[in-house]
Amino acid sequence: MDPSVVGSAQFGQLWKASLPGNYGGNLEQIYSQPLVYTLNDGVQYVFMATTQNNVYKLDAKNGTIVASRNLHIPFLASDLNNCVDISPTIGVTVSKSYLKISVTLTTYHISYGV
Repeated sequence: MDPSVVGSAQFGQLWKASLPGNYGGNLEQIYSQPLVYTLNDGVQYVFMATTQNNVYKLDAKNGTIVASRNLHIPFLASDLNNCVDISPTIGVTVSKSYLKISVTLTTYHISYGV
């Protein structure tokens, strides 16, 4: 990013959002990179996914959650025999994919078999 933009008074945090996920009494964690995209309605949104396998669509101007979806119950780090790089839940850890014509959000998540 351009240092003159980052150093300007117009650059900074716009909002802070609290995500409602609370699996097993644990707050949500985000390891994936958010996707900022303007849809056909002209509104800019932030798409983000969490380690609890929740995907959120937030209004980019104010952080309001517009839509959400749970992909599946998250995998518990405690079931991985002391492999706890990400803890306590392991769900979506990478995301970000889009096409110019339409939005496609690709996520990779871990969960128990169905």
